[in-house]
Amino acid sequence: MTAAPSELIFLEGTVSSVIYRNEENGYTILRLDTPDGDEVTVVGTMPGISPGEGLAVHGQWKRHSTYGEQLVAEIVEIHEKASAPKGATKNWAGQTITREDKGRRLRAILALGSQDVSDAATLIPLDDGVEVVGCSSDHTIVDVTDTGRAWKSGDTLTFRVRYSNMLYAFSGDHVTVEYRLD
Repeated sequence: MTAAPSELIFLEGTVSSVIYRNEENGYTILRLDTPDGDEVTVVGTMPGISPGEGLAVHGQWKRHSTYGEQLVAEIVEIHEKASAPKGATKNWAGQTITREDKGRRLRAILALGSQDVSDAATLIPLDDGVEVVGCSSDHTIVDVTDTGRAWKSGDTLTFRVRYSNMLYAFSGDHVTVEYRLD
C-alpha cells in the first residue's frame, strides 16, 4: 500500500488580501496571487497569514528511497516566542506539561495535527535541528531555532512517520490510497 500524491491542486503565490479570519480557530478565506497571474481564493485554517506573505497551499505524502513514507507539512505561521509559558499548561489531551525554559525560540505552526496522523507529537522530523514541541487536533508546533535556516510561511518540513501515524492517516477518507502490483 502506498500513498498517492494528493489530488489537491498545489498553489503558491503571494497573499493579496485576507477576506475573512476567525481569530478563535484560524479559519481564513484569502486571495492568493499566483506566479502565472491568476488570483485564487484559498480557504482553510491559516492563523497569522497576512497580505504580502508568500504562501504554498499543499500537503502530501511522499516516498523517500531510504526512509519510506514521509509526510510533508506546510508552515502556516512562524514567530519568535518564549520557550516555556508562565504557569502550568495542558496539552491537547488535557495532561499537565512542563517545558524547560530555553529563552526565546523560533517556533513554527504546521498545518497538520493529531486529527490527521493520530498523535502528531510522535512524528520524527527529518530536517536537522527541528524539534516537535506540541500539537493540537489540527496544528503541530515545532522549534526551528537550531536549524541554521531562515524559515518562512509556506516552507515545508518533512517527517518520518511511525506505524500508528500511517495507520491513522490511511483510515481516513482524506488520503488517497493506491494499490499496485509492482
